[in-house]
Amino acid sequence: MPAPPLPPWNPPVLVLDIQLHHNDLPDGLDLGDMIAVDSETMGLNVTRDRLCLVQLSAGDETCHLVQFTIGGYDAPNLKGLFGDPSVTKLFHFARFDLAMIQRYLGVTCRPVYCTKVASKLARTFTDRHSLRDLCRELLGVDLSKQQQSSDWGGSRTERPAVALRGVRRALLAPAESHPGRNVRT
Repeated sequence: MPAPPLPPWNPPVLVLDIQLHHNDLPDGLDLGDMIAVDSETMGLNVTRDRLCLVQLSAGDETCHLVQFTIGGYDAPNLKGLFGDPSVTKLFHFARFDLAMIQRYLGVTCRPVYCTKVASKLARTFTDRHSLRDLCRELLGVDLSKQQQSSDWGGSRTERPAVALRGVRRALLAPAESHPGRNVRT
């Protein structure tokens, strides 16, 4: 018998502070011991398509975006954060993001928490493990994909798409407290 559904979570309206950085994070930025991470690329081919943007959130109302210029991957602060073993990196479907970060930044992220893997381990009663499904079922939040496109490789980032992507990242931090929390790779 499947577990009863969780009651809908009515999140407060999120007003995100979008911090756009070029090619690296600023010196001295402390995001705590757990960060939500997402990457945006020119496509889905690791060997052909370049890394354009990395999004980071500590679960507060701030989303840090690091937009890369072509060849601008010498990012010592970002590399240091990804390589820091005291900071858990939270992803959804981490495999692709980790491959792109390894290829372009040359750093292996550890420790890593993947909400998709955790969902597959903890929610064996369903085959629905997408970020959209998890947010809808666990948080009562419906994520729309319609407005989440932007030219990540362009010289400027479109604010509405960035804000929606930031909301997507901010929602992962509360989801981390659900079953499967102790699953790390």
